[in-house]
Amino acid sequence: MENSREISATPPPRISDEGLRALRESEGRYRALFDNMVEGFALFSVVRDASGTVVDLIYREANKALEHQTGFDRAKTIGQPLTAILAPSDAARFIPVLARAVDSGEAPIVEEYAEVVDRWFEVSAYPHGRDEIVAIYRDISERKRAELVMRESQERQAFLLKLSDTLRAEPSADAVADQALRMLFKQMAPDRCYVGIYRLAEDTCEFPHQVQDDRLPPLLARVRLSDFPAGFRVLLNRTLVIDDIVKMEGVSDSERAGFAALGVGALINATLRKGENDPLWAVAVASTCPRAWTQGEISLVEEVAERTWAAVERARAETTRNQSEEKYRALFDNLADGLMLFGVVRGPRGEIINLIYRQANKAMENQAGFDRAKIIGQQFSDIVTPGDAERWTAIFAPAINSGEPVTVEEYSETLDRWFSVNAYPHGEDEIAVFYRDISERKAADAALRESEDNQAFLLKLSDVLRAEPSAEAVADRALRMLFEQMGLDRCYVGIYRLEEDIAEFPHQVHDDSLPPVPARIRLSDFPDAFRIAFDQTLVIDDATTMKSFSDSDRASFGGLGLRAAIAATLRKGASNPLWAIVAGSTRPRAWTPGEVSLVEDVAERTWAAVERARAEAARRDSEERFREFSDASTNVLWIRDTKTMRMEFASPAFDKIYGTVGSDHSGDGRLRSWARLIKPENRKSVLANFRRVRAGERVEQEFQIRRASDGTLRWIHDTGFPLRDANGEVRYIAGLGADITDAKKTTDRQGVLVAELQHRTRNLIAVVRALSDRTLGNAASLEDFGARFRLRLSALSRVQGLLSHLAAGEKITFKELLCSELAVYGATDGMAYKFTLEGPDDVVLPSRTVQTFALAIHELATNALKYGALAAADGHLFVGWRIDPPVGNDPPCLHVEWRESGVTMPDVGALAQGSGYGRELIERALPYQLKAKTTYELGVDGVRCTIAVPISRTTSNGIWQ
Repeated sequence: MENSREISATPPPRISDEGLRALRESEGRYRALFDNMVEGFALFSVVRDASGTVVDLIYREANKALEHQTGFDRAKTIGQPLTAILAPSDAARFIPVLARAVDSGEAPIVEEYAEVVDRWFEVSAYPHGRDEIVAIYRDISERKRAELVMRESQERQAFLLKLSDTLRAEPSADAVADQALRMLFKQMAPDRCYVGIYRLAEDTCEFPHQVQDDRLPPLLARVRLSDFPAGFRVLLNRTLVIDDIVKMEGVSDSERAGFAALGVGALINATLRKGENDPLWAVAVASTCPRAWTQGEISLVEEVAERTWAAVERARAETTRNQSEEKYRALFDNLADGLMLFGVVRGPRGEIINLIYRQANKAMENQAGFDRAKIIGQQFSDIVTPGDAERWTAIFAPAINSGEPVTVEEYSETLDRWFSVNAYPHGEDEIAVFYRDISERKAADAALRESEDNQAFLLKLSDVLRAEPSAEAVADRALRMLFEQMGLDRCYVGIYRLEEDIAEFPHQVHDDSLPPVPARIRLSDFPDAFRIAFDQTLVIDDATTMKSFSDSDRASFGGLGLRAAIAATLRKGASNPLWAIVAGSTRPRAWTPGEVSLVEDVAERTWAAVERARAEAARRDSEERFREFSDASTNVLWIRDTKTMRMEFASPAFDKIYGTVGSDHSGDGRLRSWARLIKPENRKSVLANFRRVRAGERVEQEFQIRRASDGTLRWIHDTGFPLRDANGEVRYIAGLGADITDAKKTTDRQGVLVAELQHRTRNLIAVVRALSDRTLGNAASLEDFGARFRLRLSALSRVQGLLSHLAAGEKITFKELLCSELAVYGATDGMAYKFTLEGPDDVVLPSRTVQTFALAIHELATNALKYGALAAADGHLFVGWRIDPPVGNDPPCLHVEWRESGVTMPDVGALAQGSGYGRELIERALPYQLKAKTTYELGVDGVRCTIAVPISRTTSNGIWQ
């Protein structure tokens, strides 16, 4: 609505000085007059700026009518500037209008809208003395609203008239309904618009016609009426209007849910009924959001429903009723349709064999191009082609023989035109025929059908191509479908190689009677054709008559067996052809615009499908390689969504390392669920590092988890890194995780072994030094020292070898040590009869005691071999060991008894020099180093020695140590 409109501008009335004096003298009468005026009255003084421009007005007087019109308290407005009373936009409009009365001397009359009071006024302004203005206000709001309603009504009526005119031209009831919905949808701009047909007996409402916003899916084909009880009760008697289904009273939650499922937030459902409580048909408009429908909108939907129903019924009637509107009509020349009156010529058996022209009107003369004066009296077969004569006579015969009119649309070979024909019997053996030239409509219909067929074909093509497994299969299938759709002789794909001056044809389909085109051609053999293909689709109806072709082009097309072709080329930029689909015919063919458009669309869609298939194949190959790699990897490959931190992918190693089962990877795939597996003391730093990766960093970290399946602690080395999208944003975070528990154990074990090696080396050096010193001190000669020292080093070496071959954390049992030393002397092979070994198997010697203990046994065994039980023919060695229980505060002991028998002991003076080292080792070194209690004596038949070493029992497996 416009905010202002000038009505007129008249010169101000002249008031004489005498009249002014009289007016002032009768101020009381004047005030009574202007206080009782129906119109609002105000007197303003003018406020000007330095340039003399009126910038504001000051209220000087105002009557009661103005107070009532505006709601202003006139006592408070007097003396106030207009800009302080009105809204800025109101002041910007009213001040210039009123100022004209003092600046120009005119008396403008305008219609203005006042925002501040939401009213319309007709304002008359008059100059009153110097820089004063009288303004008369008439409230015209009701008239303006009436005009608005009138305009809306007129617009609605104009739309309804246009609707009626349009629907009358629609060919069928379905077309009428669809067109009405489209027009209503465009007029009201709802979210959807549909026709509902009620099937009360089936408790359904069907929606055969609907239009909706492109973003919305169509409605279901039908709904159950019983799912919408409140709405159905209303529409039984009146139009159903819903401004907001959520706030609508009397509606159950299930019914609201039903409307929500249909995407309906607001609705107008205008229902036509056949009697009471018998709804037939409805037109509905709906919004997905609440909408306050106006009465005009409701009336419009109701009117559209009425008119559409009438048009639908009329269209249905027109398809079934007789096309004849009257039996007889006057024949006159100003008819727009052509009219002919024929007489009938019958054969001997009464059959109709020809027609004779009796009369023709001017329109028929114009349509046919005949001179009607010359054809009157002529036989029909003498004027038209034989095919026309036979066909048209057969068409007219039923009307003549049955007396019923005939309506057909038929093609005339003679005139190369299409006609809509109504034939009526007219008297005895006469027929009146009305002709309407419909050639243009037929051409348009053919083009429309072709367009619809093409669109259906293209939709089917796209669906089929999406299912093809490869780019080659896409191209082959597209060519086969286009070949069959257009009835071609051949169809092929051309790929341009500009730098090589060739076009290749890797895909082609052709008639079985034709050979394939060559695998490649030279582009320079088709100079004119290729020049056109550079910039546009090449269309050839007949290559032999193509004016823009050179002889080289014509010959080259003849060599390919093509007379007509459409080459739809895809280009990458200007004059850079890449790829084309060519539809060809061995005969001349006048290609229609629809056929050209179809080949172009097929080329576009096929190229897109080929590119998509190639991309899909590349993606599948990439994914398969990634999958094979991830399946084969013993490390965890993982990917998480940056926003939700949910696990998007985890390789099979995840379940093995983390001890989870299934594909969800620790519960629901969320970071918190996974984090629960991390040791609490590591968890905070791990999550902090994840935040760093989300921020774009690459982070390596090590942490411990408690495996879900068995509760064991495992060490994880994880490398996290961001995955960015095309914009550089971190869309995902990924990582590689490895179980390094065994590596950690190996590292720890190596540390222990190094420390043990250092300790043993120090001990070994000390032992070797002591052996050397003691052996040297007791040796008779250097050779004797060498022999003795080698034997003792051998014993020491055997012990060290035994230690080094044991697994980490294990110990040497006393039996192993004893057997290892005595095996040198045959205790386990040919001389076993000379030995008796008795004692438990599970007495473990700490590594720190092994060397000293081994040297003691070596010394005892060496002496036995030289002088004792192992040297005597009847000698025998008994070694027994047992665990003596603790006594008082003393710990339990390993008690070892070495007893030789069957030995003839030599005199003390006959013993070899230096033999006292073994005894000294037993009696002094063992007690000192091992806190052992020992005895050593030379009996009458051999050596007797006891060694008692403190030991303890471990708590884990009960082994003595």
